[in-house]
Amino acid sequence: MSKKILKDFIHAHLVYPDNAKKNNEEGKVVIKYDIDKTGEIMEREVLKCVSQDIDKAALHLFDLIEWQPALAYGIPVDSEGTFEIQYHLKKYAKCVRTRGYQQIEFTDFETDSSYIVYSVSQLSHPPVPIISEENKNLQEFILNEMKYPEEAQRLGIKGKVKLSFIIELNGIPSNIYVNENLGGGCCEESIRILQLIKWIPGIKDNKYVRTNYELVIHFNPAENPTHHIPSQSNSGL
Repeated sequence: MSKKILKDFIHAHLVYPDNAKKNNEEGKVVIKYDIDKTGEIMEREVLKCVSQDIDKAALHLFDLIEWQPALAYGIPVDSEGTFEIQYHLKKYAKCVRTRGYQQIEFTDFETDSSYIVYSVSQLSHPPVPIISEENKNLQEFILNEMKYPEEAQRLGIKGKVKLSFIIELNGIPSNIYVNENLGGGCCEESIRILQLIKWIPGIKDNKYVRTNYELVIHFNPAENPTHHIPSQSNSGL
């Protein structure tokens, strides 16, 4: 994830423990981690604590992040680093107001606690976008939300943006990664739209699970922007 998308990720997924709110606990959690050359976390520990509840919440948030390995002269290598998560009551209250929810839970099935990320083909039921009544399906939702970038139209840029991401157990996209970029603001617009979409998580073995997903959105300035229909990969819809 880019720095901005990582910031958006924390904004979307941060949960403040109830006991910590009651006790007015605030502070910055610092997590030290070691990553191997495949991008897997080998070890992680809380280097700077706030409280037991907040530290646990911070580790859970950290464990949702997918990593790419560090490179030395273009070759993947083992590495280490620190990751900081700030817990501030007033800022969290503002965050909740902005995103429109405190915590999203789906209760029809149990949730998988393994952190494993599955492909759509491994699921018994794929993720389903939650679409309001004024939109018939995901394509129509994206069409209605799309604001065709002025720069892309002016420069005659056309093509596609391909995004990969994980649909979390709360139905919110995370780990958004641009697999195919397109200039003129098309990439930023595609990410903005994706961050508006909430999902019913995928189901495997009667449990909600984390799911890899991909979305491709096409841009063509020669056509009316309201007719740009996005395509989906691995949607299962």
